[in-house]
Amino acid sequence: VQRSLPWRYVVIVLVLLLALALTPVTAVLARRRRWRAAHDDRAGMEAAWADLHEGAADLGVPLSPGSTPRQLDAELALAAHLASGDRQALGRVALSVERSRYSRTSVSADGVDADVRVVLKAVAGTRSRGQRALALALPRSGTARLARLGDRAGQRVGGVDQRVSRGLRGLPRRRVRRRR
Repeated sequence: VQRSLPWRYVVIVLVLLLALALTPVTAVLARRRRWRAAHDDRAGMEAAWADLHEGAADLGVPLSPGSTPRQLDAELALAAHLASGDRQALGRVALSVERSRYSRTSVSADGVDADVRVVLKAVAGTRSRGQRALALALPRSGTARLARLGDRAGQRVGGVDQRVSRGLRGLPRRRVRRRR
């Protein structure tokens, strides 16, 4: 008896495994790209701010995207039950970002990345082992990027499909003679 391999299912499983493997990689690559693009202190502050937002969301503490630095400071400290040292690091990040955005003078971004790492490590300490593992294996920031990538690919394929059908509609139609 000869059995055929269900290739459709094999392909689906391989695509899912590839997506699972790419999820943390896309998050890391996006973070690196953001820091490479930060050519001045102000952009460095915004990169650190984005890292804080994404890292907290990956750990299961979603923050309001439109929150001010002070609001995020209070919101994250309350949600993660931060200790005083970690709370001070979060306060330094919030103050630095606030000064960077609203001050006329330039603010140095030195140490902000380290403070963000301290805060995220403290937030991770308040999460369960499963939440920390999920944040490493399937970070929300990575899954969101893969979803946007899939949407763009779908739009491009849909765009090609629409162009082909428009092109086909423009072709002259031939009449088929029926034999009697």
